[in-house]
Amino acid sequence: MKKRCICAFICACILFSVCVLPSSASENGAFRVAVIVDDDALEGFAASEGMLRDFVTSIEKEDAFAAFYFDAGDIVESVDLTAALIYFKVNGYRIGVYANDVHDAQKFNIFIKYVTKSASRLVACEKDMAEKFSAEGYSPLCDFDIVLESGTGKELSFEQGKDTFVLIKLYEGSVQDAEKLLECALENGLEIRAAS
Repeated sequence: MKKRCICAFICACILFSVCVLPSSASENGAFRVAVIVDDDALEGFAASEGMLRDFVTSIEKEDAFAAFYFDAGDIVESVDLTAALIYFKVNGYRIGVYANDVHDAQKFNIFIKYVTKSASRLVACEKDMAEKFSAEGYSPLCDFDIVLESGTGKELSFEQGKDTFVLIKLYEGSVQDAEKLLECALENGLEIRAAS
């Protein structure tokens, strides 16, 4: 009798969560944001300064989220890197590796595991490397609808009702790009979520 009651309770909870609670998917779609972090962007993070810290502050004001991919070819182990990894882990951000070589990703992942006590299986890479990363157990991300980087000045265009994948390569104007993205999302009823 106890088992039946417990099973009935569990079934009721599952039914409630599926039917009554609001769906996590937005009807309008969402901006799925991946941010590439290199050594320049990391500078000053441990002291609550710099590009990356400004970018994170700007998205946190609006309760937006992003996934942060650390450039394995352009980052050295430092206090700023360690502080950023711990900050993102503690605050629930998804972290991954940006690389186009499996060995580089694996090597950088050892450092991530050392700092956060768990390795990342997320990798941002070129399309031609996606299959190799998949074979090694990674979850590759390589298709983006919008790429924002220094000097692009790209307009934000998206298809209503569909998720739009956005890649931001941090640079001096990144905070303005983040604000433009947030503004566009608010105007169009879109959410900003982590791309992973």
